[in-house]
Amino acid sequence: MKKPLTVAWVSAAVFAAFAGQRSFAQEAQGEKLGEKGREAGASITFTRVPPPTLLPGPAGMDAIAGSVTGVDVQQCKVVIYALGDIWYVQPTAARPLTDIGKNGKWETDTHGGSEYAALLVKSTYRPRPTVAALPQVGDDVLAIVVVKSEPDAPVKTISFSGYDWTVKSSDGRVGPGPNYFSDSTDNVWVDNQGRLHLRMANRDKEWYCAEVISKKSFGYGTYRFYIDSGLDNLDPNVILGMFTWSDETAYSNREIDVECSKWMDAEGRITAQFVVQPYDVREHLHRFPLPAGLTQATYGFTWKDDGVSFSAFKGHVVTPGDAEGVIRDGEWAFGPKGVPQAGGENARINLWLMGGRPPKTEQPAEVIVKRFEFVRAE
Repeated sequence: MKKPLTVAWVSAAVFAAFAGQRSFAQEAQGEKLGEKGREAGASITFTRVPPPTLLPGPAGMDAIAGSVTGVDVQQCKVVIYALGDIWYVQPTAARPLTDIGKNGKWETDTHGGSEYAALLVKSTYRPRPTVAALPQVGDDVLAIVVVKSEPDAPVKTISFSGYDWTVKSSDGRVGPGPNYFSDSTDNVWVDNQGRLHLRMANRDKEWYCAEVISKKSFGYGTYRFYIDSGLDNLDPNVILGMFTWSDETAYSNREIDVECSKWMDAEGRITAQFVVQPYDVREHLHRFPLPAGLTQATYGFTWKDDGVSFSAFKGHVVTPGDAEGVIRDGEWAFGPKGVPQAGGENARINLWLMGGRPPKTEQPAEVIVKRFEFVRAE
């Protein structure tokens, strides 16, 4: 099993002004990540690298992928190098530049290497086929990230709501954000009542975020997340995400999101958002304010092959007893066009920092999840 990281993708997720909305959780899984440098605003991360079994040389190829932020993607490209005896441009010297999608994601093929480097460059950049040392950030090179091809590290798991969950951990900044993620019991734990705690905290001058990933792939059905703590005090840079995600890129990684944050709300209110990726397509995103003082809430969605319907209720209920308990219920339903088809996705819950920016209050944040529930579609 690969060590959970991410990017992309950015979930991966959301809260932008309606003119130019974006999703908060563009997230994925990757490998150890180390930033070599970047210019202000420009950022590049890996979401996928080949396994260490792909050896250097011409024998085989595998996919490598990631995402960029902070630049005009129409004016930029990505350059990949794989390290053998020296650095070799990928996938070939004849095709050294990789296009970036409108959503900031990029993907190409690569030969094996002991390390991989991704350069975010201006379209005018002309990479050399081989280099003994990587270029520095400056001029046409906007950002560089390097990852080592290493054996998979042990992955921490927890038991929550009757399921096993992987706890995400990273040695470098990864998506969403990008941020540092930790599997420390200071960031993720289950208490004696069986409730899941996700905590974002500062250690050694770095902010560490929290995420858990279900080992089980659930498929079509109803996903419910029972939140057992108030969100009013969340810092404007903190996002709570509850979503599905597949590492396969088909159907925009099968990402269906419920997200809560104060980010980009002019009045500083806690706000929720329903998203069916891709977020930048008309009618794929619905946002609404949450009631103030809410200490318990149930968020969820029902996913079928021909549609996705979302709900948000006050308290811990499957069906509210009256209209007062309804925040949103079926008001926004998505489909049938564009509905992702099930296949290999996992349920995920995370607490992270928008853009990797530290909390404005410089205070830790914590969210408690009483339970997760899945009901298979009939």
